[in-house]
Amino acid sequence: MTTAREAAWQEPALIGALDGRLGAWDRETFVEHLPELRLAFAGMTPRETDRIARAVAELHGRTDLGVLRRPDVDEGSVHRHLEVSRAVTALLARDGLASWGGGA
Repeated sequence: MTTAREAAWQEPALIGALDGRLGAWDRETFVEHLPELRLAFAGMTPRETDRIARAVAELHGRTDLGVLRRPDVDEGSVHRHLEVSRAVTALLARDGLASWGGGA
């Protein structure tokens, strides 16, 4: 992405391959790789990341990105929500209701 940034939104095969890889990860794997993902996209401008987001959204039949972008949610909130999600998943598993937890 450093040498050919435009490929991230202009090459459907690359977009599809990355989407497939990330989509196959479980929640824990995704969270584990977030620092590397942030670094991969850190050099891109907001316009470039929006282009990538639009391309990925189109893969999933979406055209509206308003629900995907939440500028009011900070990193601390994300971590708190992840902890709550893990706690709920553990409680559901403890009560024999693991399938209700969304497969974390």
